[in-house]
Amino acid sequence: MTSVKSRKYDLVLLGATGYTGKLCAEHITTSLPTDLKWAVSGRSYERLSTVVEELKSYHSDRAQPNIETVALSLEDLRLLAQKTRIVINTVGPYHKYSSPVVQACAENGTHYLDVTGETPWVYEMIQKHHDTAKASGAIIIPEIGLESTPSDLLAWSLATLVRKELSVGTKEVIVSLHRIDSQPSGGTLATATGILDHYSLSEFATASAPWALSPIAGPKTSKTVSLSTKLLGVRKAQHLGILTTSIWAGPNAAIVQRSWGLFGGPKFYGPNFQYNEYMRVKNSLAGFIIHAAISLGFLAFIIPPVRWLVQLAAHNVYAPGQGASKDNTAKDTVEFRATAEADQDILNPQMAMARFRYDGGIYYMTGLFLAEAAMVLLKNDGLTERLGGGLLTPAMLGQPFVDRLKNVGVTLDCRIMPEQRHQFSKGPVPGLHAEEELICDAGDRNRSSSRHDMRDEGIFPPPDPRRLNAEDMDALGYFPPMGRARGLRNRHRPSGDFARGPRYETAREEPGINEDLEDGPHDVPGPPGPFAGFPGGLGREDYPSAGLDPGPIRPRQRRQRESSVESGRE
Repeated sequence: MTSVKSRKYDLVLLGATGYTGKLCAEHITTSLPTDLKWAVSGRSYERLSTVVEELKSYHSDRAQPNIETVALSLEDLRLLAQKTRIVINTVGPYHKYSSPVVQACAENGTHYLDVTGETPWVYEMIQKHHDTAKASGAIIIPEIGLESTPSDLLAWSLATLVRKELSVGTKEVIVSLHRIDSQPSGGTLATATGILDHYSLSEFATASAPWALSPIAGPKTSKTVSLSTKLLGVRKAQHLGILTTSIWAGPNAAIVQRSWGLFGGPKFYGPNFQYNEYMRVKNSLAGFIIHAAISLGFLAFIIPPVRWLVQLAAHNVYAPGQGASKDNTAKDTVEFRATAEADQDILNPQMAMARFRYDGGIYYMTGLFLAEAAMVLLKNDGLTERLGGGLLTPAMLGQPFVDRLKNVGVTLDCRIMPEQRHQFSKGPVPGLHAEEELICDAGDRNRSSSRHDMRDEGIFPPPDPRRLNAEDMDALGYFPPMGRARGLRNRHRPSGDFARGPRYETAREEPGINEDLEDGPHDVPGPPGPFAGFPGGLGREDYPSAGLDPGPIRPRQRRQRESSVESGRE
């Protein structure tokens, strides 16, 4: 370890002339310590010199980075890896250019970070270099950009919170891409359109199989995704709304599943852990259309001529190394939301919710992920010694990484949601949809939104009592109607709070989770009371047995009663 610390550089940024590389260099210049020893590296000295000159405008008093020219040959990369403690690699497509970079770092005990999203390539690097890196002490972390830092940190944060607060594992984490304002860079388009030229379909399928990246076998539990969701691509999730297929789900799920295995699997995340990722949509129709477009698009990519036409069109948008200007992305936002269900043996397990948000361009965010992760490795010797080495994941950097990200504008907060008031011990109530069994955090929306509108926003209203029979209402804690059925109208209904039914303090999302809800608990009317709106009526003779005082007979009631006697109906 002493020989590593005495190397010439703390970090080398490889690929500094590319789009993401320039943004990462900017963040290093403006935000990292001035005593950092670093260099920019690439194949062209002239282009690297231009980058260094541009960096002076961000921090003119700071010592500028050195320049290290290197060919992407294994021999040159080995010499580069021996000069530095960390290599930040932004040279993509990674399957095309970066395999020797990983090999050189793994052999020389040099930590390595990149922002790939190429799951087959990551699978290949694990198979080839994990053991070598573990032996040399090199910490290799691929996919520490938009793929897959937010998803991995959300799953890790929620599993940590559930384990700490509830002392149980996590049954399922659902992550939703709630909002993204961005355009893909040229490098991203080149990678997406070229990866199938490098890997066969069988290799792609092997690397993308569930738990393929996990060092231990994944949980053998029942799946949490319904057949209709798999076919139509639409899922309704409490607190998250209507969701559909996300193009980022595959790479992110693979990294989260590897984190599950690296953290000990059943010991930390839980023995029944499942991870699912989607993106939020306004309605089910839009979700189905997006799911169909992604599915058909992937099938079209399998056909080489179609793939080549898309590659040609992509070059007309942005060439590799190019992307949107910083001014055009200044108002961009990316936000992920996630829920975790505790692995509790009850009908309504407790849930936790988290949010990850960054205001700004996603490629600048990717650059700061790289730079801040490098600082975690440089400043936390205890962490690096505990990790040991190998091909790891963003979540393995733990709370130090989360804290550094929060200091540079990332929002990451999570909460245990208030416990559900109704816990049934006899299984689901017959006739109810699963989501209707939850009395959730609707807040004041219960008063103004229809049941259909609330479901569209992922807010599930209390059960509609008109759909329940007497046994169901008894299971829910309601009083079933008394007397003969007389349609939906209840002629004799007691007044006051008893008629309105019990009041429930609804669960609410904590500040920072959903700014749309007002801060503070909301005490709103719960399900209708024992008689209001239920089929059947209640005669005055039934009041005493119900524990009610019928009170004096009003004049109108007296006339109706006398009329009934005269007509022989009473």
